[in-house]
Amino acid sequence: MNGRQIKRKLAEILGISSNALIVFTTNLSTPTLGEELIKLITINYNGNDFPSWLIDFAENAESLIEENITHTRITLSAQHWEDIFNHPLLPTFITPRPISWANRNISSPTTIAYDENESPADLDQLTAAMREPLDFVPPRPENLLSNLANIIKRGRPKVYTNCLRCGIREKKQDLIQVSLGEFVCSSCIEGFNECFNCCRYFLTFNEGLITGNMHSYCGNCQSRVWTCPNCDIAFDTDEYVLAQGTKYCRSCSTRALFNCRGCAELAPLNRRYDCPTCSYRFCRDCQREHSLECGYRELPEPPTFFKGKPENSQLPFGRFVGIEIEAEKGELSRLVKKMPSYVGIVRDGSLHDKGIEIVTPPANYDEVERIVKDVTAILKENGFKGTVNCGLHLHFDAGDIIKDHIKIVQIIKTFYAMEDILYSMLPPSRWSPDSDRKNYCQRLSEDYLYKSFRKEIKKGDFEKEWYKTATVRQANGRKHHKYDESRYYGLNIHSIFYRGTIELRYHSGTVEDYKIINWVNITSRMIEYAINRYKQSEVEWFYNTETSYEKFKRFTHLMDFPSSLKDYMQNRINKFNPDFRVKFNMGKVLREKERRALTLKRRKIEKAIDSYYPAALKKVKEDLRNQGDTRQSPRRIRQYALNLASEMAKKNLPSDLFNLPVDGGFLKNKDLEMIRFFMEKGREMVTAFDNSADEPGL
Repeated sequence: MNGRQIKRKLAEILGISSNALIVFTTNLSTPTLGEELIKLITINYNGNDFPSWLIDFAENAESLIEENITHTRITLSAQHWEDIFNHPLLPTFITPRPISWANRNISSPTTIAYDENESPADLDQLTAAMREPLDFVPPRPENLLSNLANIIKRGRPKVYTNCLRCGIREKKQDLIQVSLGEFVCSSCIEGFNECFNCCRYFLTFNEGLITGNMHSYCGNCQSRVWTCPNCDIAFDTDEYVLAQGTKYCRSCSTRALFNCRGCAELAPLNRRYDCPTCSYRFCRDCQREHSLECGYRELPEPPTFFKGKPENSQLPFGRFVGIEIEAEKGELSRLVKKMPSYVGIVRDGSLHDKGIEIVTPPANYDEVERIVKDVTAILKENGFKGTVNCGLHLHFDAGDIIKDHIKIVQIIKTFYAMEDILYSMLPPSRWSPDSDRKNYCQRLSEDYLYKSFRKEIKKGDFEKEWYKTATVRQANGRKHHKYDESRYYGLNIHSIFYRGTIELRYHSGTVEDYKIINWVNITSRMIEYAINRYKQSEVEWFYNTETSYEKFKRFTHLMDFPSSLKDYMQNRINKFNPDFRVKFNMGKVLREKERRALTLKRRKIEKAIDSYYPAALKKVKEDLRNQGDTRQSPRRIRQYALNLASEMAKKNLPSDLFNLPVDGGFLKNKDLEMIRFFMEKGREMVTAFDNSADEPGL
């Protein structure tokens, strides 16, 4: 027998895994035997002791036995090991148990020790009861050794068979048995894998072996292997975290699981529901029950599309639109019972005083009007109002243009050139920088240049311009973040990339159905013009013309407003911007003049930065040298120096030089702040009677 076979056989006798034993093979030359080579097999049992009957036999066989704190080592010749394994009395020392890690601890091998006080017993004298495992006293090694010589003289039965791979004919005991019921020699065993659990050999590809933690398992033992669904790695350990019947590895459990507030059990993050009311986390199984208790609910997914009839509607276009109505100061408990189930009720973090956000499903034509009337009636019945903190957001379907960046550019340029008319019909809370909500519906002219959105612009350049990034990859990375900073404009283009809708955030909060329906009518006409009837020359005229009645008149004619819609818009303008005194867009002439002034200021800043650049570059190099940082590229060093020079120039130049607008010809924020101040003072002196459910002035 070779060393591998002896190791496996001994492991079977001791009732342990073969991995707990280490085998060493040496060849010893002895002159007394005519220079014959004797093969010595050394077995090392780490961390455990061999049973006493095996140690006694080894001592009588004049073998080498080493014992220390960490291991026991026995060295015998290969012939002596074979004599042990083939002795007919050997089964009396063994407890017949299957070798499996599923029910055995490696550190506690199953062995049987005889009682030192008992007299030697002959196997023939043992009763049937004494032959049962663990219930008999094995014969002492002396009896085994006394019969060993007779067994060797008679000889052992020699059974021969062929190797499954190479066909060589050898004794079975010199071959290795595989799971197929066949045998292979030691040189052909490389084509087989050993099951880490049952220690049998299997063909790598034909036996369905699976791997966990770099160990192979056969089909019968594969139940010990489990795969973490987060990292997709197979494991065969008992160290796992169980979440809703699924096993996760410990490293993934901290970032892929959360504690459900409802059932107090772990659940995967992809089944998480963040309650907008109490901000607690729930699994999807607990979401419905908690939503009934909290009173809030999200819009059903997927939403139901309500298709209306054009002949019964004042809306001329069939583009689907969803509406977000923000309101405050009402009673939520009664609202939930009356609001239709297809309408979402969520909480907006920007609202206070029992603030909520009503989310309507996508609809068109007369279905929009029906849903708006039903929802606003329920809101008013329960005391909700459109306050200065609230807004009205429209989401128009953009599925037909989401991949057409030229159409998206046309929408941007249309609203850029005409949004001064829209702001003229809205209260100062929507356009004044002094408002708490100034960051939620900014003007496009505050951060974007009209000329940057050229008609022939490439898709990548357009996305970089909107997201203000240096590369297309950076822009793509921001498309999937819901609360990206580019969403807080009156026209939210980020919503097209994130959810496939054109979001308009201009309008103030309201619970009046006629205001909402008229606003949908106005903006839907603008979107249809930008997509289907866009003319560059017409839009250029609006961009270059100051905010005025002439511009408003041409706007209503271009959008084909009916007289009722035109009158509504005129009344709103008379209320918030009478005679168009607030010039949001100051026109081409003043724009050219201010551009020249801006150019001079920018040159002054650039000149100052150039003067500070040498000193800044020297300081950056000294700092890097002192820090021992030699990995920075020359380009990165120049960028550091340029930033430092800009900071030095900013400290030494007047502050107004660095608060320059993006473009000239638009009303500045400080002017809008002053206008809003005087409007509020006038409203305090004269409070107009308002029958609407909104706050006065909205």
